[in-house]
Amino acid sequence: MSVRGVDFAHRQLGPEGDGVPLILLHHLTAVLDNWDPRVIDGLAPGAG
Repeated sequence: MSVRGVDFAHRQLGPEGDGVPLILLHHLTAVLDNWDPRVIDGLAPGAG
């Protein structure tokens, strides 16, 4: 994903175009896998 020329890593869960987009931010040195799958799966039902 790119916003105003800045690239962001992202992970898409669930069917495309279904539901409301949710953006979660974390600290500078974090990676996508720092998010606990139990939390992410709860936020994106049907994606896991």
